[in-house]
Amino acid sequence: MAGYDRDKAVDYAAKFWDKVCHDGYVAVLGEAKPGKSRPTRIINVPVGTKLIGWTAPQGFSEDDCTHFISCCIGLHGGGLSLGHHDFPPAYGSLSPRSLIKVLGGKLKPLVKDVNTSPPGIETEWIEGDLVAFGNSAGDNYQHIALHIGASLVTCHSYSRFADDLSGVSIRPMTFLHIV
Repeated sequence: MAGYDRDKAVDYAAKFWDKVCHDGYVAVLGEAKPGKSRPTRIINVPVGTKLIGWTAPQGFSEDDCTHFISCCIGLHGGGLSLGHHDFPPAYGSLSPRSLIKVLGGKLKPLVKDVNTSPPGIETEWIEGDLVAFGNSAGDNYQHIALHIGASLVTCHSYSRFADDLSGVSIRPMTFLHIV
């Protein structure tokens, strides 16, 4: 993997936090059906389309968090070569587990499965790092966000930028440093 530029990852996040990413795709979840997982799909939407106020197709809801984070840290953002994994031609990954697997040795877990930010985490968990939400057993995370500094995050589960960690209700959290 190429070198990682944290500033460019955060710049990409600032540019696209409320818009469709450079590849023109948005991940959406279908309605839950008894005994089945919710289907994930990608849909093509013009690059730069505002997501705030945007309505997913009938029966679906925006669930673009991991795809957005892939774009932030990937070639058009922070410079990591991630490729197209879960649903080509959409860039990167659509599930936290998939993205963490792709990053492999580029990730260093700092603190796993905590419910609040540990004291002093800011010295190691720096701008451009990640936080995964949900149980770390088997990398079974439900959500992932990009740290943009001062313990603030950005993500596309619904479009948000500079949100405090407490604004994400999923627990526990695992703090991940990109090396």
